[in-house]
Amino acid sequence: MSFTTSANYSYYGYNGNQNYTINAYGRFLLKDDWAVTMNLFYGLNRQERMATYNPEVGLNYSESAYTYRDINYFSNRQFSFGVEKHFGQMSGQKTWKLKLTYYEDLNGNGIMDHQEKVIPGILVKIKDLAAITNSSGNVQFVAPSGEYMISTVNQSGWSALESCSILLSRDKHMNIAMVKTLKLTGSIQVLKEEYINENIQLSGIRVTALGENGTVYTAVCNAKGEFDFYLAEGRYLVYIKNPGEALSISNVREQVDLKRNTPNNIIFKARNTRIKVDVKTF
Repeated sequence: MSFTTSANYSYYGYNGNQNYTINAYGRFLLKDDWAVTMNLFYGLNRQERMATYNPEVGLNYSESAYTYRDINYFSNRQFSFGVEKHFGQMSGQKTWKLKLTYYEDLNGNGIMDHQEKVIPGILVKIKDLAAITNSSGNVQFVAPSGEYMISTVNQSGWSALESCSILLSRDKHMNIAMVKTLKLTGSIQVLKEEYINENIQLSGIRVTALGENGTVYTAVCNAKGEFDFYLAEGRYLVYIKNPGEALSISNVREQVDLKRNTPNNIIFKARNTRIKVDVKTF
């Protein structure tokens, strides 16, 4: 999908006329090289003229009597809607077809096995183009040669098994593995100690999750020390590599088995090491 908008203002100093215009254009790519377009235009014109009026003779008499400004506004509105079908090449560039098939990777091996089903309704984007997979799990783009990053919008819990980029130099067909993601939440809890009221800065601390296949995921804590991941079902090693000089975490590594219909939460317990208080009794 692409969208552009523009605005224009002009002023004619001789008679003070002013013109305001705004224009918006949108284009959404559909499957099989179809596209729909929309164009909206609005213009406003302010016209001003000087007139001389003589109560005995009328307008524009050679002898001036009363002079006044006559201001008028005129507007113009246009709206258009169109359907496009692309045939052959565009803009003199050599273009290629990129066909993508999205499927549920049940065993996480990155290969579309016989029993694994396709996924309709996935929103796919490459650069400024966007399309939705059909009932067969397919989506097709027509684009010139170049390197493209293929991205998907996380809908209904679907996520790509791994990031994907492609160098398009000929017609290609790729199968994209998708997995249902689960939410893994966690937090850093700083133990409260007597005589210490200092607040520790927890926002920005990076938390890492390492999957069994070697894939690394990262999350960042908010001001409350909370973080979350969206991961496929499986076993992960979750750890904090660099908590900062002010924190000492007792359980710096935690292993979690991410499963459906079970609580998925991790708590890292930390102490403030910046300030030490020695209490002596007499």
